Amino acid sequence: MRVYHFLEEKWAIEDLRNRRLKVSRLYELNDPFEFMCYDLPTAAHRAAFRYMKEQFGRRLGLLCFSRNWKNPVLWSHYAEKHTGICLGFDADDVVPVTYTAGRPHFAGKLSDLTDDFTGRWLSTKFKGWEYEDEVRTLVPLHEANEQSGLHYRSFGPHLQLKQVIVGPLCAVTAGLQRAIGRHAAEIDILKARLAFRSFGVTRDKHRFWNREHIRIPRLI
Repeated sequence: MRVYHFLEEKWAIEDLRNRRLKVSRLYELNDPFEFMCYDLPTAAHRAAFRYMKEQFGRRLGLLCFSRNWKNPVLWSHYAEKHTGICLGFDADDVVPVTYTAGRPHFAGKLSDLTDDFTGRWLSTKFKGWEYEDEVRTLVPLHEANEQSGLHYRSFGPHLQLKQVIVGPLCAVTAGLQRAIGRHAAEIDILKARLAFRSFGVTRDKHRFWNREHIRIPRLI
């Protein structure tokens, strides 16, 4: 599945240079209802869910993507107000998020809170987030690369970089060209602009940046 990850320019360049994405931890996510989506009937249920979320966060992280790179709100919220960069990947282990207006009622028992339960728990969010059109990848932290307390997943067969989309207000810089380097021939590199007749972001054909315009740096 083709999915998209929005970043500030400096972090996109760093990820392109190092061929990796930062894995998000549960306590870093911007929605406080993450993994607390259910209407829980008792204080004991709420305590159990909080405990499970804490334990879950010690072992697993997330990579979050959208199925749509043309929504201007995504560029505003996650790509530094259209000055950032969007990376497009082919990923084969993503889980689509389900959006709901109301919190589903949890009518089960505390003994039902097992790892098998986390599939539904992982993929339910408030309808207000629906514009993100989100899909997610669960990343066991012991399988990620750790550096200075942060965790990363490397580009590879399960996370294949296919596109680099330069934001409408982002300048094409030499730093970006160097970060892409010898991989320029493998990916679609394009400049985005605001659409003329709709509230959207689209490909800028007049400022298209392709491999013919990239000076490949000499590898040392």
